[in-house]
Amino acid sequence: MVQSYLLFHVSTNVALTSIQSYQNLKESGKLNSIKDYVLYALKSADKPLSNRMLSDLSGIETASLTAPIKSLLKDGLIVQDGIVKNKTGLCAKAYRISKLMV
Repeated sequence: MVQSYLLFHVSTNVALTSIQSYQNLKESGKLNSIKDYVLYALKSADKPLSNRMLSDLSGIETASLTAPIKSLLKDGLIVQDGIVKNKTGLCAKAYRISKLMV
């Protein structure tokens, strides 16, 4: 089941082209879950992304990203890659796609 998420532009470090690309992919029906979205976003990103960055890109609440990210980490599909400062100024774990997925 494809869930519908509102997408809006907010001040973030995520490129507008990435936001538009995600919106097009979502509308095409190719994303079936939040896990699919996280994998797609991290594959497309040129740098590691935090939960908040992923949330800003998609409109998915950060709390809804926690369990899928934990599952992807456990499965070895993504890895933690340092710490980034979010727009709020707080430090957060950043994630990237695993070498297994490249």
